[in-house]
Amino acid sequence: MAGARDRTFNAGDVLLASQLNSVQDYFLNNALLVLSPLTGSIDAAGFDITALDELAFNDAAVNASATRRLRANAANLTWHDGTVAGRLFYAGGTDVPVADGGTGLSSGTSGGVLYFSATGTIASSALLTTNRLVRGGGAGAAPVTGILSDDNTNVTLTSGQLLLPNGTDALPALASTTQTNLGLRRLDTDVIVVISGGTQKFAVAGTNVKIRTDTALSWVSGGDLSNAIASDLFLNRAAANILILTNDGSTTNTADLGRATTRVRQIFAGTSGIDSTGPIVSSVQRAFELGPFGTLAGQTGATRFLELAANGTNYVGFKSADALAANVIWTLPTADGTANQTLQTNGSAVLSWAAPLDIGARVFNSANISISNATTTAVTFDSERWDTDTIHSVSVNTSRLTATTAGKYVVIGQVEWDSGTTGFRYAEIFLNGLTRLAVIRQIAVDSSQQVVGTIANLAAADYVELRVHHTQGAALSLIASAQNPDFMMQKIG
Repeated sequence: MAGARDRTFNAGDVLLASQLNSVQDYFLNNALLVLSPLTGSIDAAGFDITALDELAFNDAAVNASATRRLRANAANLTWHDGTVAGRLFYAGGTDVPVADGGTGLSSGTSGGVLYFSATGTIASSALLTTNRLVRGGGAGAAPVTGILSDDNTNVTLTSGQLLLPNGTDALPALASTTQTNLGLRRLDTDVIVVISGGTQKFAVAGTNVKIRTDTALSWVSGGDLSNAIASDLFLNRAAANILILTNDGSTTNTADLGRATTRVRQIFAGTSGIDSTGPIVSSVQRAFELGPFGTLAGQTGATRFLELAANGTNYVGFKSADALAANVIWTLPTADGTANQTLQTNGSAVLSWAAPLDIGARVFNSANISISNATTTAVTFDSERWDTDTIHSVSVNTSRLTATTAGKYVVIGQVEWDSGTTGFRYAEIFLNGLTRLAVIRQIAVDSSQQVVGTIANLAAADYVELRVHHTQGAALSLIASAQNPDFMMQKIG
């Protein structure tokens, strides 16, 4: 309602100060009565109206009618944008539609996302799993978490890693878009396999790498890997525990130069071989076998050792006879032999070092030797014609011939007596100073000569001596000559 007059003045009235102040106080205390209710429009002249508590609209029953005007229309607040009037919001708890910039939703799923379920319609997806990748659902469908595998597991993100499902041979976890049976899968604990055509081809299993191929594994020198078949180097699995390596372009398993049946077989078809700067080591019984290179006589495989000379082509080697009565493997001795020894077999393929064929000694004395009457005396020798096995010494035990190599020996002694015609003359061969091996006894004749000999089986360190005896009645000498006194032993057999 409008304000009332504070005082009515009549013509001729005097305006007192108290009356003027009373009028001012009235307007100060009743300012709203001056403005409310309005009977016309108010122009703010571009100034702001501030500190409003709220605006109250009457229901105009129509939308705003002019540019930049607000108007209440029923439960809606409308705004005119210069072209058409539209609703700013739904009053009374009604959601703002998509067409008006809202979602049309009064609630959504916690942990879900908004999506268009249809043109002009927004909906809430279901709960998205923590650390899962979001996958589009297609037209009208909600997004979901994870890339589903055949085993219904999903790709996940955790600790900075992209985690794949296990997958199967038919549907690997990581697969090609054009060939779903080609990719990677987890086979078992610490085992990752490469799948090709639904078949396991390559596996990393712990510290091992395993390769499966039904034909051959080939090496490509360059270019597109699809040209692998053009390689000339192939690794083939011929059968269980048999490996074939060819370098002639062959991918078949027909070549069989190794003739091996255990563990690993390496076959090099073509003209190349193994070229190694280190040892070729094997721990199997049949570690190294050479088969024949043809069917003609003499075409058995050979082991060759090349000469040291630069670019030398000469060699020595071993090869098998064309026909063998039986298998033979010779066992070598445990250590090196001594000078001039030779290899010998025991008849069971066990080899050992044998003494040289030339083992023996022949000694003589360069001066006459006086022999007492009726006294058996060992003849000493101060000179050697030969000694191949340290059998004799000219300084120690000069009467002895000592066997340093065991075996059978021919032992021969020869002496010539000075002139004398009385009694008997004896020449004897003794073993180790105790055992008489041979003796010759003759009746004294003037300047007699005697030869005594035997074959003795001597062990190492056994020794023989030539001993003489006479009954001339006085001392008698052994004459030194070109052949006397002479003593020898020679190994036989």
